[in-house]
This record gives sequence, C-alpha cells and structure tokens, in this order.
Amino acid sequence: MSRRALSLCLGWARLLSLCAVCAAGTAVDPPRRVGPYDIVEEIPHDVTAFTEGLFVEGDYIYESTGLAGASTLRKIKKRTGEIVAKYTMEAQYFGEGIVAWKDKIYMLTYKARTVMVLDKATLTLVRSQQFDTTTHEGWGMTHDDEYIILSDGSEYLHFWDPDTLQQIKRVRVVGADGQGVRNLNELEYIPSEGVVLANVWFKDYIVAIDRETGAVVRTERTESLFPKMINTNGKSEVNAGRGEVFNGIAYDAVCDDYYFTGKLWSKMFRAKRRHPAPPAGGAAQAPVPAPPAPVPAPPVAGPPRLPDAGYYSPPRAPGKHTQAQAEKESDGSDSIVLLSFLAALAATIAVLGGVTLCLVYSDRSPYSTQLRRFSLRGASGYAAPASLYDDDDDDDEYY
Repeated sequence: MSRRALSLCLGWARLLSLCAVCAAGTAVDPPRRVGPYDIVEEIPHDVTAFTEGLFVEGDYIYESTGLAGASTLRKIKKRTGEIVAKYTMEAQYFGEGIVAWKDKIYMLTYKARTVMVLDKATLTLVRSQQFDTTTHEGWGMTHDDEYIILSDGSEYLHFWDPDTLQQIKRVRVVGADGQGVRNLNELEYIPSEGVVLANVWFKDYIVAIDRETGAVVRTERTESLFPKMINTNGKSEVNAGRGEVFNGIAYDAVCDDYYFTGKLWSKMFRAKRRHPAPPAGGAAQAPVPAPPAPVPAPPVAGPPRLPDAGYYSPPRAPGKHTQAQAEKESDGSDSIVLLSFLAALAATIAVLGGVTLCLVYSDRSPYSTQLRRFSLRGASGYAAPASLYDDDDDDDEYY
C-alpha cells in the first residue's frame, strides 16, 4: 500500500472514530428546539442521581450527586449512559460540584467546607482539604485553564489557584438590572466565548457570565426542556417540590456539544447550539428590542452591461409601447437606414464625377483624350466630330 493510500485510510479512521465519540444515546429526529439549542440526542440517566456537577472528557461523562448518604462521583459512558466507575462519599457528606485538573478531580461538599481530591483514572480518594467561601458552602465548579472557578449560592464567583486551592480573587455577578445574581449553581466554562454558563437554582434558564467583569451577558431560556420529562404515570418528572430541577451543564469542546440534565431526571440531553454566541466583553446590558428592519429603497435600474462591448441599448420601460408604436418605430428605423444608404451612394457618385471632370479638363492628363471622347460621345452612342476631340496637337502624343 502506498504512503498516500495509507494516509487516506488513517484519515478516514480518525474521522469515523471522532463520529463514534461524538455520537451518543438515541437520536432525536427532527431535533427539538430549546432556547438557542437543538436537542439532538437523549441519553439514559439514573433517576436516583441528584445531580450536582457535570463535565465531559473523551468518551466519558463525569457526574457528581448529592444528598447525605447518597453522594457519589460517577464515570459514565457517553454513548449509553452506563456507569463504569463510582466513588461514594462517606454518609456525613453532601456532595456538590466537580472539576478535573490534570490527573485529579476535585469534588466539593455542601456545608462541611471540605473538598475531596480524587485520582481521575481510578476515582479513589487521594486526600481532602479545607476551604471557605462567602457563604461557607460549596455549590458548583469549573475551570478556565488558569483558575478553578466555583459558586457558593451567593452573587460571587470565587477563583482559586488550581494547585493549592487557595482563593486568588472573587468576582461579583451582576444582571442587566444592576443587581447581584444569587443562587448560581452548576457551572461550565466555554473557552471560545470567555464566559461561564451557570444554572440558577430553581430557575429554568441559564446565565452566561463574563469571567472578567462578572456581567451577565445573556440569558438562555430552557423551560421547553422540561415538558419532555414524562414518567410512566403520564405526569411530568419535573417537581420542584422534590428538587427535580435543571442542574447540569457540560461542554464537549472536541465535538462542540452541550450536555444538559437535572436532579432525578431519567434523561440527559446532548445539544447543538444553533448560532454561535458573541464573545463576552463589557458591562451587562439590558435586552433591547431590535428595531424594525429598514425598508430598502428600490434599486435604480441601469442599462445592462455588455461584457465585450463598449456600448449598450437602454431598456424600454414596460407597458409604454404598443404594437403599433413598435411597428412605427421599426418603419422609421428602416427609412433612416435607406436614406443613409442613398446619401452615401450619392456622395460616392459625386466624388467620382469630380475626379472625372478633373481628368477630362486636365491638358497634361495621360487619359484626357480617351475621357474626352467618352464624355462627348455620351451614353446614347452619339459620335462627335473628330475635330472636337482630336486637335492634332503634339501634346496629345505626350504619352
């Protein structure tokens, strides 16, 4: 096999493997619209999972769950929803958000002010470490390749050194009304936009937060995600009284996929964003209704351009010419052509006549004798006396 053929085969193999990695669960055909997203696939989800944290890495989804005595960290096959590995917290802990950093996974606790450090490959506990926040609680986690970013139910995002887990700074999250946005829960950083997507506890929307300024740059409505969650009794699974709310956002940068789920839901959703979001920047702005699009002025019809000629024929205005007028114009054009031809012919005859006269009356012209004979004889064949055109002058023999 040639090197080129081998390269093509390897390229196709990589493409097929990427398609296999990005595909998951049961396809939704046609895709279902949820805010700015299209739901393209549904993946089975454990209905006992009280989802607190979510992220995607390679072929797997990592999910943390809460509730005292039922808090876990799970490694899940992206294609099938199958749990392949699990870490269970001690019963006194209420698990919260998770984030991967290098070969470790950090998992928050709700009120114990303790973060668990686990080995990513085996999901075994390596150590634990104390932390503190504005509310002394842990909620959601993500990272931006520079900091670990976490929420604590307040209006602040906290930025930690990813190796020491010490706080470097905090940023206040402010909505379009200038007020702080509280109850920020599960988080996901989107590198291409420079924003943190956040669930808001007990709300059916996502807020996109500028990581530098804390401004909410947009709000994405997702309430239409919930009506699809139907249990076997025909009732909606979404029951805020039991805490079955939307809380789970993950982004797969390799496949450009988003994953959504909620607490105690039976499904996880893979989605595609319909339109690229603008990059973050600047202060929060209130949504302003788009002004009506201006009505464009009708184009001014110009003469058609001929690509290979330096002239054109101006188009006629439609409806302005009747058949009779067209015929009349055509007759007029024919008359002009005929008159032009006759004028040219007359001009040619006049020129030839003038040349002839010059030759006839030029004494030194070599053809004067013959031309005189022709002109005096005339068209009728009349022969003039020889004395009229032969004067026996020696000059006649010049030539």
